[in-house]
Amino acid sequence: MGLWIIPTDFQELYNLFSRNDGWMFTIPIVLVVADIHLTLIGLSVGNGELNPFVASAVQIGPWAVVPFVVSYIALSEGLALGMLSIGKWLFGAARSSRFMPFALICGAASFGPLSNAELLAFPRAGSDASIVGVVVGVVTLTVGIYTHFRRLSWGDSLRLWLRSPPQEVDSRNDNCNS
Repeated sequence: MGLWIIPTDFQELYNLFSRNDGWMFTIPIVLVVADIHLTLIGLSVGNGELNPFVASAVQIGPWAVVPFVVSYIALSEGLALGMLSIGKWLFGAARSSRFMPFALICGAASFGPLSNAELLAFPRAGSDASIVGVVVGVVTLTVGIYTHFRRLSWGDSLRLWLRSPPQEVDSRNDNCNS
């Protein structure tokens, strides 16, 4: 059944997390899995679903949930990684601002899991309190992701600068005719 490769899968996941950029690949997947998991828990305890796409997939039945989950993961991963390319195009490859579109998309993607978690934790909370809590969580995640990758970018730039050989100055090519 494929169970013999589980240690290999965990080793590959560990290698991915150990890389400096490994979290870029896993953050969108974790957000999707958390959103779907908390949505299914919420539906099992009787909470309604606000997203009409999720509600229709759940109402159709279990055979529609699997393709929905796979497409949701693929869309989220593709969109997030696409934002890395857009960030490079907008801000340049050398600037740490290139991570801003990725951080914003991950922050927006966290709205689903955060709202579901808050609905499960505080089912009687008013909508104003719910929105404020979720917005604070989204902003916190966005700023956290951006500052993490910005710091990572500065550290890589500093390491490259420290490793580069010093530039030699050739005084014979001075164009100063004094």
